[in-house]
Amino acid sequence: LLNAVGSSMSQSLRVKRGITKKFKRFGLSLKKDALNKLLELHQQCGNDEEFDQLLEELGELTLSQKLSTPVLSLLEIGPVLEQMTNNDPQHNENEENLLSLENAFDAKRFRYKQVGKQFLPVTNGPLHGDAKDLSAVFVDRYEMLLQRVLRHSIFRRSTLQKKRTNVHERDSDEDVDLGANDDDSGYEYHLTNTSELIGTKSRKCVFGMLCELEEGLIHLQDLHGSVRVDVSNITEVSSGMFTFNCFVLCEGVMNGGRNQFQVEKIGFPPYETRHKSLKTFDNLHFVPFEKRPIMLDCEQKAEDDQFVFMSNIYLDESITFDQLNAVFEGFAATDAPPTLFVLMGNFTKRKLGASAKDMKFLASLFDKLCDLLINKYANSLCKSSDFIFIPGPNDQLIGNLLPQPKLIPSLCQKFLYHAENQQIHVHFQSNPFRIRFGTQEIVCFRYDLLQKMRRNCVIVPELAESKELTNHLVKTILDQSHLCPLPLQICPIYWNYSHALSLYPAPHLVVVGDDNDTYNW
Repeated sequence: LLNAVGSSMSQSLRVKRGITKKFKRFGLSLKKDALNKLLELHQQCGNDEEFDQLLEELGELTLSQKLSTPVLSLLEIGPVLEQMTNNDPQHNENEENLLSLENAFDAKRFRYKQVGKQFLPVTNGPLHGDAKDLSAVFVDRYEMLLQRVLRHSIFRRSTLQKKRTNVHERDSDEDVDLGANDDDSGYEYHLTNTSELIGTKSRKCVFGMLCELEEGLIHLQDLHGSVRVDVSNITEVSSGMFTFNCFVLCEGVMNGGRNQFQVEKIGFPPYETRHKSLKTFDNLHFVPFEKRPIMLDCEQKAEDDQFVFMSNIYLDESITFDQLNAVFEGFAATDAPPTLFVLMGNFTKRKLGASAKDMKFLASLFDKLCDLLINKYANSLCKSSDFIFIPGPNDQLIGNLLPQPKLIPSLCQKFLYHAENQQIHVHFQSNPFRIRFGTQEIVCFRYDLLQKMRRNCVIVPELAESKELTNHLVKTILDQSHLCPLPLQICPIYWNYSHALSLYPAPHLVVVGDDNDTYNW
């Protein structure tokens, strides 16, 4: 017994020394209550490697906070630990389920802090923000994309003795793609901000947002200022749709006489995979670290699960019900019916107004769809599948601001009545919304995106690489890490909920319900 007690005490002392040593490397020390809390966490962790990783992340996150003293108590590290372990009731409720849905207005918001180089959670502001919230929309996007660009290999200065050619020293006929995603590029770029362009004569690379500060003129803007750009003599354009409010990388020369930046090459920020993003910023993952192996195992076992996505369900046309009936009948006859049916608007081909007559008409159409499901598929699809409805851009009482709220309850009372009696599983979600399946993330968005992006291009898309405009659209939203990088007067958004349209880290799948033909990339 004495030997066991002595062994336990020596192990506890060893762990204490390890924790103290780890925090000393960060220039921090711990009070007794904080040290005891970490000892409790060590007992909960499965092995020492997992605990060391937790301490490393805790130290980095703590340094990114505004600390009044380097001596930390439980009061300082408690909120950080809670953030890392995601110990909020809503998250714990969701993590027990393999499948969960996230409304756009419930989406967690993170902001990149250059001091500490971390994404930190911030609270969602009011639905209607002020001028500071408007500027934060673009500042947050700029800082998020800038850190992604600077971590790319062609923008990192190597400390090794490798032969790398500086962008300012290479010959003009050498070809480098600004929007390339290949980390093995042998070239190295150095970014210059707009305020440093004045008086320069050599070729520079600038990162900023395309905007129209003066009517008919294109400007490039960053946090340091803005510069007028000339895009008439561009020699190379990467694939994508370049609109105002898109963030771009431009290579060119400053024309001091005309006070404008003559762009020779233009491209989007290099795309970053989800794996690389989460490897750098683990706290952006919606599943806690210790739960991921369990969720991944459950996810791999659920190989029969399938999701069905449909858009433009015109309930005011009789042929739609015949086609829906054929779809439902086919899936009901299978051994493994779909887990989810996602039905995206518009739900009427004719645009309805806000009058009582139109509301009553649309409510009757939803009642008719509900009767079809309850009367014919009560013992099959209604028990095994979930039905999700998200509004379209022309649906009633939704408005044109993104994200769009869910359909109002008065339009779908019969669905809600049967759902309350557990006769059908139905969910009314915002547009966009997210599906979390195990460790995977799926973003669903109903918007006529291709038409609006094509109409607002300020630079003609380069069709030599791909003649399919849908390929350019997909590359744009992935490289911009945003579902709708359009000017606010074209695509208005709620300023405090712009993060609900973010695609960073990149999701596993983006489903866009568009008016155009089906496409993939």
